[in-house]
Amino acid sequence: MVRPSRPTGPFDCFYCGEKKPAEAASKEHIVPVCIGGGGEQLITWRVCGTCNGFMSKHVDLPFGRDWVVASHRLVGKIANRGKPPVLCMGVVQWARPEQVEVHVADEGVSFYRWRTTGGDERVLVTLDPSKERHLRLARRVLKKRFSDAKVVNDASYKATPEEDDVVDALAQLGAKMSLKYTISRTAWDRALVKMALGLTCKQFGREFVVSDCAAELRRFVWEMDADKRANMGIAGVSGFLRTVEEGVSKVWRPVPGSHDLALIESNGDIRFVMVVFGQYENIVRVSADPSWAGRLPGHMIRGVLWRVEPERKQVDGPQSILARIQGVPSAVD
Repeated sequence: MVRPSRPTGPFDCFYCGEKKPAEAASKEHIVPVCIGGGGEQLITWRVCGTCNGFMSKHVDLPFGRDWVVASHRLVGKIANRGKPPVLCMGVVQWARPEQVEVHVADEGVSFYRWRTTGGDERVLVTLDPSKERHLRLARRVLKKRFSDAKVVNDASYKATPEEDDVVDALAQLGAKMSLKYTISRTAWDRALVKMALGLTCKQFGREFVVSDCAAELRRFVWEMDADKRANMGIAGVSGFLRTVEEGVSKVWRPVPGSHDLALIESNGDIRFVMVVFGQYENIVRVSADPSWAGRLPGHMIRGVLWRVEPERKQVDGPQSILARIQGVPSAVD
């Protein structure tokens, strides 16, 4: 395996396509660390700091916090920086106008978040105040996740009648509280295309980085308007409800709990396949340009695959798809 190295001269950034000076390079985990993407094979220095920050905030973070992803992280003990995820259990189902999200951390420490009629963020924290570890956990979560919110049951904050009314209504629900969890299609779509862009650039090098195919993927990832993204013509599917038994990845048998990331050639197209937690298959076409045909290893089946063990943050590969099917180790440089 060739370890990724910091550029010593100008480089073309994977995520914006612009020529950047060496000092602008930053270490990018193409597959988010929060889902286990820590292996050197999935890291590049060919991303500028500006792009790295944008992708972390607007792509990786929402994906890592999606209900499906966060729940699998919690069950699979996939920590990020040594911390387990805070799980968004869903939105309170009631007749009131407030959209109250319920987030749960370790040992049942809970956070109820909503916005006031003026648009300000508020949080109600429930914990055992006699337990110092609960207090430490609450402070950490509030700082990292709800830094813009006022804590309505903090002794130093004087809640408004409107805020008190919401707190009382939540207390009255008690054990009868009904929640509806939501899956973020936006988070899955953008994460899929961002990983496809990064790994295809890494696999094919500068020629793909500066190609029209890469530019098309970039426009999708950077676009903040979901309706505009939907009209961009990116071919693919986010498969949070699609199991591998129905998809192309059935030919190489994903391992339960692992992530499989593959580039495959199909009818002249290059497609990126992402199977997360061994069961959710996602596909996006990264190129319909026939000039890329024949560049992936293999003969009957052309493609490369990276397999990630999320809890250990270890990566096996890249290997040829054909080798994975036949069970013959065959690393691809």
